[in-house]
Amino acid sequence: MSFFRWLNAIRGDGARKSSADRPTVHPILESLEERITPTDFGTYTNTTVQIVPNLFNLTVTEKVTANVTVNGTFDPMTHAFTPGTGPAVSTGMVLFNLNNQQQLANVNSNGQATASFTLPILTLFTSQALQASYEGATLGSDTFESSQFLAPLYTNFDNLIFVATLTFGTLTHQQQTGTFNPTTGVFVLPSFNTAQGESNNMGVLNFHYDDPGTITTFEAFGSTFPGSLAFKVGAYGPEFM
Repeated sequence: MSFFRWLNAIRGDGARKSSADRPTVHPILESLEERITPTDFGTYTNTTVQIVPNLFNLTVTEKVTANVTVNGTFDPMTHAFTPGTGPAVSTGMVLFNLNNQQQLANVNSNGQATASFTLPILTLFTSQALQASYEGATLGSDTFESSQFLAPLYTNFDNLIFVATLTFGTLTHQQQTGTFNPTTGVFVLPSFNTAQGESNNMGVLNFHYDDPGTITTFEAFGSTFPGSLAFKVGAYGPEFM
């Protein structure tokens, strides 16, 4: 019996020794950060403009809100653009230029940047030009391209009395970027952001404009009327001014 115990003891020591000689393997997670494919997003910038007149001090406050959204993706290899609307862009800055007055504002988590301008009230009857330029940004592996809003602002005499909000239709990708004719070699510049119309909404009155500032239709107290009757409610397009 002592012989077998001795033999079993030797075998046990050998097994333990063999196990101890084996290299220890520690599983690890390999970082994939460097393997993430960067994405290049196109963006689209649109605006709303709130107009608040003040007849007592003869000024008007125009609060401009830029809305920046994903507008498609670029292939970094082929440089091809795939259009498609997407979520709000929550990084970067917007440069505002209204009648040559400039302000710079950060884009918030909702994809919005805001600037307020106080102007002489007679500005409502002049040719206003609004530019809102999203400057582009990089967030992690994603790059957001720059985009620009550029449009005249169409207002009328009723804006002297009522608080109003100007909104603009969404341009197609072709309207945003312009077109190139390879046969003629002519490049057609991008459209103004009023190419899909502007709405000048005062609540009880809502005027719809087409370029170059013509009132096409308007709503008053729940009914729709042709733009040719807008003068009856104090609104005049450029053809009457």
